[in-house]
Amino acid sequence: MLAQEGALRYETIQWLMFQMGGIGPMFGQLGFFNKFAGKDYEDKRPRDRYVDESKRLLKVLDGRLEGRDWIMGERYTIADIATFPWVRNLIGFYEPVIWLASATSRMSPVCLSVSSRAQRSFAA
Repeated sequence: MLAQEGALRYETIQWLMFQMGGIGPMFGQLGFFNKFAGKDYEDKRPRDRYVDESKRLLKVLDGRLEGRDWIMGERYTIADIATFPWVRNLIGFYEPVIWLASATSRMSPVCLSVSSRAQRSFAA
């Protein structure tokens, strides 16, 4: 899940930090403002900020995935494990069809079960 080779190891950690510092916090705020609190705030600037930042992060991810099966190329790594559930929860807002289909078909049933429960709780 995490390469032992120096450069590849640190590049994987870089993409894990991209998820931890960008995708996780921004997608979480997007969910909060879009699903739960957006209607409660007359000022839509906070919601729009998270929508715009989430779109920017998705463009970065799309660029990285172009021509790759996984974030690190042909290797399924901790970066994919950390990123997949967040992207999957955005179905309807964003459709990363190829990567999601590829990731879903390759992931273990246990991972999919956990991810599906998370998606259902997000949708509730």
